[in-house]
Formats: sequence, C-alpha cells, structure tokens
Amino acid sequence: MKAQLESIFFRNHDKQFLIDAVGGGALSFGEVAGRAADLASRFQSAGICRGDRVGIVMPNGVDLIVFYLACLFGGFAAVPVNGALAPKDRIFILSRARLKALITDALVQDYVSAPFTVYGTSFMAVLTEASRAEVKRCFDAISDDDLFSIHFTSGTTSVPKGVAHRVGALLSNAHSFNKAFGIGCNRSFVHIMPMDYMAGFLNTLLCALMAEATLIIAPQFSAGSALRFWDPIVRHGGDLIWMSPTMLATLVRIDRHTAGTMYCRGRDVKILCATAPLPLRVRMDFRAKYGVDAIETYGLSELLLITANDGLAGIKDGSVGCAIPDVCIEIRDLAGQVQPCNTDGFIFVTTPHTMAGYLDMDSGQPTPLASPWFDTGDVGYLDEDGYLFVTGRSKDLIIRGGFNISPRLIEETLLRHPHIANVAVVGLPHEFYGEEIVAAVILEPGSQLESFEVELRILCREQLSAGATPDRYVSFVEFPVTQVGKVQKNKIREFIAQRLLS
Repeated sequence: MKAQLESIFFRNHDKQFLIDAVGGGALSFGEVAGRAADLASRFQSAGICRGDRVGIVMPNGVDLIVFYLACLFGGFAAVPVNGALAPKDRIFILSRARLKALITDALVQDYVSAPFTVYGTSFMAVLTEASRAEVKRCFDAISDDDLFSIHFTSGTTSVPKGVAHRVGALLSNAHSFNKAFGIGCNRSFVHIMPMDYMAGFLNTLLCALMAEATLIIAPQFSAGSALRFWDPIVRHGGDLIWMSPTMLATLVRIDRHTAGTMYCRGRDVKILCATAPLPLRVRMDFRAKYGVDAIETYGLSELLLITANDGLAGIKDGSVGCAIPDVCIEIRDLAGQVQPCNTDGFIFVTTPHTMAGYLDMDSGQPTPLASPWFDTGDVGYLDEDGYLFVTGRSKDLIIRGGFNISPRLIEETLLRHPHIANVAVVGLPHEFYGEEIVAAVILEPGSQLESFEVELRILCREQLSAGATPDRYVSFVEFPVTQVGKVQKNKIREFIAQRLLS
C-alpha cells in the first residue's frame, strides 16, 4: 500500500486535507506530509529507531494526526493512550506497551519514574515543513509489515488488551471499505470521534486519507457540542460523518436548531454508524428529523471494518450489511458446523486485514492468531443476499430456563413504546431459572415507569416468546457509556445487583 499512499500525497500536494474547525487554519496534503516528515526526523534525532513504540496522551487535533503520520513515516508504532481512562488502566498500558518515548500534554512530572523518555507537547511545537526529497525518503522506507498502531481495549470486563496492527492491513482495509461503498475524493469527512480510539483513527482519519478526501476536525462529540453540532459542518461543507448510535440519539434529542435539517435535506450527506448496534428506532428518528438514513457498519478492533448496510439489495432493517471484498463470514453452531441462511449461530470472520496479534504481556510482542478464522464473540445470521444480522453478543446472551435469549430482540421491542427513550437488557443470577431478564430503561421526559409497566409486559408478550419477557424493569437517568458511545452493560448489571441487594 505504500506506493498508493505516496501517490496520494504527491498527487494531492496542494489539495486541502485538514481543516481545523476548532483552532482555525487549514493544511494541504503536502503540508501535512512535510510536518509529519519533520517530526519523524525529530524522533530519530532523539534516538527513537524504526520499530520503537511511541505513546501519546493528547486531545483531538491537527498535532495528533501529524503524530500518527510521523510514526508511519518513521516506522514507529503509535500507542495512543486515552486521558479519560481510569488511572489503573492508564498505568497498566504505560507499563506494558514497551514504550521508547511518550508525548503528553499532561504534567511531565506525572511520569517522572516511567521507564521511557517523556516529552511535553513542546516537542511538537513549531514544526517546519520537510522538503519533498525528505518526504520521498520517508515513503521509500515505509514497509507494509511495519507495526503502525497498538490500541488497547477499554478493559471494561478485564485488563486492557493491546491490539497491534501493521501498516498494510490498516491502509488496505480503509481503501477496500471506501471502494466497496463508493467513498471518494469528492467527500469532506467530519471528525468528531476520539482520535485515540480505533474508530477515530481508522474510520475517520485513515479512511479520509485513503479516499483522498478533505478532513474537517470538528469538536469531539459531547452533549455540549451537540447543541451547535452542525455549525462547523455547515461552515466548511462536511458531508460524511462517522457517528455512534448514542451520538445519533443525543443529536435527535438535543438539537433544536433548523440548520442541520435544512443542510442535510439540501445536499448529499452520508452518515455512517459504528462502535455499537444501531437500534431501529434511533435510525428511524434520525431519518425522520434530518432526512438522512444512517448506515450501520460492523467491525472489530482486531479485524477492522467488515461490513456496511449499503449493498446491492439496499439498506435492510436490522442488518449491518454485507462484507467488503476479501472478507468472509461464517455462522457456526456450538459444534463448529457452518449454518445455512437465516439460522442463528456464532459469527466467525476471516480477513486479510486482521491484526498482527494481541500483545503478549511477558514478551511485549504481538502473538499471531492460531487460526485465520476469528470468533467475533457475536451471534447472528446471514440472509440469502449475504447480509449479516447481528442479534447479540455471546457473552450477553441470557440463558433462562435452558433457553438462549437475545437481549437485542427485547431491546428493539421495548424501544417501540413511546415512553422508552433507551433500553439495555441484562441477565442476573436466578436460583430457579439460572438467569432472570432485567430491562434497564431510560424514560422520555415526564414519564413514570409505574404508569405504563403493564403496557410493556403486554407489548413483550405479543412480540416475543414467553421466555423472553423481562422479569424486572429498572429505571435509569442515563447509562454508563465509553467515549465512543458503547453502553457498558457490565456496569449496568453491577448497579442493578447492588440496588436489589440494598
């Protein structure tokens, strides 16, 4: 992929690449490459060599993008560390990543005892633009087999895992996804995801780069930024936005202005949804308000982007779509036998874009997978058109009275009730049934659970099998979520268990 990457930067040397809608200013492809090459040279002068790992703790912005590209140019592995992580997870990552250096906007003395060199953000200040010849030398040295990134999982259910990816896998995955779904150089991406998560790194940054598109750096999404969400998009002409279901739902509820609805209905805006399952109601509410259908995608940190609900058969309700080229999906039963169409089972994927491996915490090196087929941990089925339907996580399956219950089917059913704003279904231990079904619900403003709980029970009895009806309903003001909008069901389960014990 390095030849294609070099062609992208030189062919688009004077084309606008980054627009900073937060701090102001813009940079062309050539200017970004020049700054990245200069930073790579600074790293090398500081004794950082090809194959070394460089960590970074820094908020979204141009500097973080330049850092990633400097690692690509210099052959270093970028290790982003989210500053919002719990201190124990941050310490764990920094102690296991085998860093040679760390760039941080935090106080340097916070890392004074670290076994690596710590630089403040001044290390990246006033970067000059390297010459075209120096940039060319950087491209010549890139290898598709170089480790490019090590992203650590959030560690919500266990210690964080280090997921290592090589240059070729990351860039070819972004290229294949763009090609499969018609994303090209005429697009203007909008970056609102955390750049230190895989979705912010791959989906928005690398996909924009490989599409030769413009990338608008807007404020990272939050309840506050949602109030003026469309302002930088309208101002700079953004027309492709990666969002999470939580972001879509928040925007529908909070955005009271007409700028977004008018803008979306006046041009070809593409919304891609990632990081968590997209409830049908959220998708329909968003489409009703903005006139744009959010396209659900499916991917994993280990396997990168896999599908999008935008195939030859159009958009199918409840599906995450069909696979990109060279990616194969199988549905298997407990015995490992491949299942026919429309039969639920465990989702296995094989892809040329798979990770180099999880970091072995003793050696610090990635351990390759034993099999090319990866157990995603999800359950679902393929239909006759090759569209994938994910019906739940295998670890979230509720086993009640010996039967497997899919939480997602219950969630989709409850979301049809007008007083339910959001729902998360979990299983709790039960002496007789093994597990009982508990529906955690967020209510629409002014609603009281007691006034319509009977209606919910009737709705579930009509739409679901008898064993899938929730045993309890528990009201929440908000759900705990990760920075990319994944609902943390383990924390919901713990909270409900504690509430029932008290």
